[in-house]
Amino acid sequence: MKKVILSCLTVMFVLLMQTKTVEAAPPGSGWTQVFGDEFNDYTVDTNKWRVSDNLDYDKDGNKCWFYPSNVKEDGNSLVIENHWYASPGAHGEVYSGGWITSKKEFNKGYFEARIRLDWADQHFWPTFWMWKWQPTSPNEFDIMEYTHWHTHPSQSHHYPNKTGKTSQASNTPVSEWHVWGLLWTDTEVSFYIDGVKQFSSERPDVAQTDWLPMIFSCSPNRDNQPARTGKYPRLFVDWVRVWQGGSAPPVTTAPIGKTIALIAQGPNKYISASQSLDSANWPVVANKSSVGNAEKFKVVDAGNGYIALQNVANGKYVCSDEHLDATNWRLYANRSTIGDWEKFTWHPVSGGVALRAKGNGKYICSDRYLNATNWPLAANRNTIGAWEKFSWEIK
Repeated sequence: MKKVILSCLTVMFVLLMQTKTVEAAPPGSGWTQVFGDEFNDYTVDTNKWRVSDNLDYDKDGNKCWFYPSNVKEDGNSLVIENHWYASPGAHGEVYSGGWITSKKEFNKGYFEARIRLDWADQHFWPTFWMWKWQPTSPNEFDIMEYTHWHTHPSQSHHYPNKTGKTSQASNTPVSEWHVWGLLWTDTEVSFYIDGVKQFSSERPDVAQTDWLPMIFSCSPNRDNQPARTGKYPRLFVDWVRVWQGGSAPPVTTAPIGKTIALIAQGPNKYISASQSLDSANWPVVANKSSVGNAEKFKVVDAGNGYIALQNVANGKYVCSDEHLDATNWRLYANRSTIGDWEKFTWHPVSGGVALRAKGNGKYICSDRYLNATNWPLAANRNTIGAWEKFSWEIK
């Protein structure tokens, strides 16, 4: 029996070690790894990292200090510790944490780290991020951040005068090992968890010239300070890797958070929410040769694999409206909230994309038979042909 138990424990140990050291492939192709640290030693590699020894904050009469002694390796991972003190320390601090910055700075690439905490606690502020102080273009990429502002971890792109979607929370448990990633190219800033794209910033252009280091930091939360008692959680980093020189994967899923224009392949015209045809309901038709606000639609995540399309001109969601057309379920940009009739699935097809309405399960068609002049859109097809295909452009 002892031999059986020992064999089982050995197998479990091997499986756990394999799980912990799993390789994560960057999205796309052609990447070359240009930086990495497996943190498999017992000392921090000071050729790669700069460890901070300075004030974190002084708020409400309480100071927190970043100490190099709180940043260490345990033979498997980088570990950043947090501490409290019954009496103020050498700098008057009652809290301490750790901060480590890569000496190498990067302009674009794919960045990933495998991270966990001892346990989730909003009194602490663990972050894997890229930033440096610079007055001209202060971009910040928070690849994994857990603060009291969210009940879940988040990923963000910060920059001056932010517009559009720049942040998204995740249900991913911070107390488990997960891989958090950033894809930064000339045309894209996208955030990943475990190799799956979560969302894209709407302003990748503002970060084109920045050179930024990577940072791992964790300390008692300035804005939600913990009680000075008991043990504090630690931040663990299994590994960090950087790739450059590759290309991003082709877009095969809906461009969530992006504003797009759709072109119907039937008439080869832009889709428009037409106030002139019906000022009350703004029917969606394929009759425009150029793009204005009425031809722009924001792609919104409607949950469970569905999207919604929000027209820029009137701010309304596109609806496959049985009430206005029980036979063809024509599309109108006339809804203020998202229900089943405002939800669609995005289907990449040869030459573009097809859209399928949740309301009746039919594909969207730019239907010349309903009106040969305006080619109105309707959810009335069971199969995909030329009239059910659309190309699209980011706007």
